[in-house]
Amino acid sequence: MNEPSQSPAVKLSAAGRARRHAMRGELCAALGRIQRTRRRRAQIRRAALIAAPLVLVVLIAREVGKPGASENGDGSGRVAIKDGSRDASQAAKAELRPAPPPPPPHAVDHQATVVNLIETEAGISDRLAVRAAAPASIIIDDEALVATLARLDERAGLIRAGGRAWLSAPIENHASSASGGS
Repeated sequence: MNEPSQSPAVKLSAAGRARRHAMRGELCAALGRIQRTRRRRAQIRRAALIAAPLVLVVLIAREVGKPGASENGDGSGRVAIKDGSRDASQAAKAELRPAPPPPPPHAVDHQATVVNLIETEAGISDRLAVRAAAPASIIIDDEALVATLARLDERAGLIRAGGRAWLSAPIENHASSASGGS
């Protein structure tokens, strides 16, 4: 590497050279600190990546090992304890207590219980069945609409354009309006 002090374009005094040398020393020290900090952070990240799964495994193992984590399949409500994994006092604590028995029959309020006998009746399902309602609307084609209006003396026509059809306003009888007008 070419030293700036050896460059012919840069002429520094002795004090300038000393200052440049001091600045270079400070810069090298700062770069060393930065590199050490980066290495330390990288080591911490690597350690965390290794430690996190281990911590999870330990926590899961503790949860699985707790009393009540698994039960015998016999329905007794007792927890399965592996031989040698716990001492006798812990095994006794691990047993689940059965549910309390239901209240005795004399403790139930019989006044609140109502029993009614319902006799069946012939044809009750037909009488109470929901019947289908008549359709609310009838769909007819254009020609049937014009014919129905003609039977009701409501003369109207159809206007078709652009694939659509419109019903015109009632058509007046032109013969009676022409003769009746002045």
